[in-house]
Amino acid sequence: MKKIRDIIIVISIVICLVVIYIAKQQTKKEYKYQKGFELYVDDNFDIYDDLKSGYPIMVDLGSDSCAPCREMKPTLVLLNKELQGKAKIKIIDVVKNKDKTQGFNYRTLPTQVFFDAEGNFYKGHEGILSKHEILKIFEEMGYDFDK
Repeated sequence: MKKIRDIIIVISIVICLVVIYIAKQQTKKEYKYQKGFELYVDDNFDIYDDLKSGYPIMVDLGSDSCAPCREMKPTLVLLNKELQGKAKIKIIDVVKNKDKTQGFNYRTLPTQVFFDAEGNFYKGHEGILSKHEILKIFEEMGYDFDK
């Protein structure tokens, strides 16, 4: 009887490990961004190229070491997925990509900077913004993404 119980325990543990492994693999799947709509900036990022793209843009200046920045990141990931082909959402990590922050005047993190589709500065904001607040700013600029 004890041997059967031990076998059941081992099988249960193996099944749990397999389920955990499969769940982790599901969450690791990367979202495929449209070219030019990547969320995180890299060495190829040039704000001036994006400003000529014909899309409204929100640039988030933050850092992985900043708690409010980390708190806001899921909102930016979601918005970037929803607005693919309609607007550009960019995250610049000011520690990893300090050279990409030139021209941005920021005092605190996170800071968001909004540009219209013609590349004109519209508004800056310091602190956390919700999805609703970000969409409201785009709406104030004249963009309604629900249509």
